[in-house]
Amino acid sequence: MAIVISGVNNNDKITATDGTIDLLSGVNYDSSITAPDLTASNRISGKFIDVNTTIQLGVSGIVTATTFLGNLTGNVNATSNLLLQIGGSEKFRVGSSGQLGIAGANYGTSGQVLTSGGSSSAATWSTINSDAINEGNTKAEVIDSGSDGRFIVETDGVQRIRVDSNGLGITSTTTAARNAGVGTAIGTIIFNSTDNKLQLYANDLNWRGFSPADPSISNISGTIYAGTASTLTLTGNNFMISNLQVRFLQNTRSVDVTVTVTPSSDTSASVTVPATVYNNIQANDVVSISVTNSDNVVSNTVTLTASGLPTGGNITTSGSYRIHSFLSSGTFVVPSGMTLNNVEYLIVAGGGGGGGSAQGHQGGGGGAGGLRTSVVGATSGANSSPESRVTFTAGSYNVTIGGGGIGRASGAGYGGTGTNSGLATPSGTITSNGGGGGGMGQNNGASRGGLNGGCGGGAASSDQSIPAAGSGTAGQGFLGGQPLNQGSGSGGSGGGAGGNGNDKGGSVGTGTGAVGGLGLSNSITGSAATYSVGGDCTDFDGVSNTGAANTGDGGDGGYTHTTPSGRSGGSGIVIVRYILS
Repeated sequence: MAIVISGVNNNDKITATDGTIDLLSGVNYDSSITAPDLTASNRISGKFIDVNTTIQLGVSGIVTATTFLGNLTGNVNATSNLLLQIGGSEKFRVGSSGQLGIAGANYGTSGQVLTSGGSSSAATWSTINSDAINEGNTKAEVIDSGSDGRFIVETDGVQRIRVDSNGLGITSTTTAARNAGVGTAIGTIIFNSTDNKLQLYANDLNWRGFSPADPSISNISGTIYAGTASTLTLTGNNFMISNLQVRFLQNTRSVDVTVTVTPSSDTSASVTVPATVYNNIQANDVVSISVTNSDNVVSNTVTLTASGLPTGGNITTSGSYRIHSFLSSGTFVVPSGMTLNNVEYLIVAGGGGGGGSAQGHQGGGGGAGGLRTSVVGATSGANSSPESRVTFTAGSYNVTIGGGGIGRASGAGYGGTGTNSGLATPSGTITSNGGGGGGMGQNNGASRGGLNGGCGGGAASSDQSIPAAGSGTAGQGFLGGQPLNQGSGSGGSGGGAGGNGNDKGGSVGTGTGAVGGLGLSNSITGSAATYSVGGDCTDFDGVSNTGAANTGDGGDGGYTHTTPSGRSGGSGIVIVRYILS
């Protein structure tokens, strides 16, 4: 039988003699139920249930309340925040949007993670260090689950390591940037884009390249000349320290020559162009040059265009010098694209001819041709210092060789003055003056002095006066000699580049004659030779001599006893020399 109660409130109670009310079907209340123990087999509905010990409900039962005291088992639904309190204080909450709060509305910031405080401390929000991966295990794994298939490590916005399907990539830098680094750690590996190789910072605090090393040529200084040897300097990288093979290739001339040299360093090597190269190429041929280092790795190829050589005159060599000797007039040609620096020269004019004799009166000796030189350590005429060396650019330059003055026959007059020699240069022509002719011997007439020139001609013998000697040119030569007294048998020799002509006195058949003024020695050809000697005033029984060709020597004066006619002066000469650079 059921008990039906129309209204139950806080003041109304149902009691039983044994203290227990057994609810067989269901009890519905609008207000509250208060009981020490409550057991129901069906449903209890109410606004508030206060139970001192336990509430047992069906598996699908729902309890809605402001506060729960005790243990909860099952699903918990809240309309806003779900709070967990322990010991009267909030320890954890779940916000309405699913956010997690620690000890209140402490949701951390975006990107933070929960970090355990251990068995005795609360968890906290922590920020992940973006500059480091901290791994406490013995290994760390990076797994790329995306489609790009790569792992990249960057520092300061620069990629340092890259792992992808093609392999491992490391940081690339230049030699300058590498050397600017401070505190580089031993064992650091880089790719040097300047040297184009992988390098390791070794424990000797130097960067070491990994072998095999790829050689490279960055520059070749020097010139390949068609027809003569030259030296090239190669600059680059990874030449190693020995057995560098240098290859010369010119397909048009079928030239393919390899020589082995020892580099001066890992970045520099010198090589002499072999004869099989320079003797088989022509000007403007393009020659390809490459190297193979001791790791047997071939470098890049650098090309040089072969240059022609200067032409003109008789060409010889002495040491490093290339020498052009002009014995007759011609042209000195510097090929296109070439510049010759510090060119030295010797320019000697034609010597003057000796004067003729007349009735026992000697003719004066011819003055030597003027002498000018820029050879270092040599002397120009009249004890002058050497002149400045010359720079020749590409072009054609005229060379003039002066002829010797003619010697005069007895009673025919003065010896002929030699003609000038000259060398054209980019800044003008350098000229040496021909030697002055010797005076003519005179019996019953006015005196005949020597003529002016590069070196002065000697004055002739005369019974009327003491004639004057010819003057030399400053920087080229000295004056001639003159008689010491009137009368037959006296006269003067021609001046030389190295000294005055000599005076002579005495009568016919006496004395030794007057020797011509001294010449000058010059070693421009590699061997010493004397140029520009003044002509003699011949003795009574002497033999008059002609000036030798290409010496600039003056001719001897005539004498009536054996050689009444004066002798011709020697022709001049022009010599240039230079070092091919």
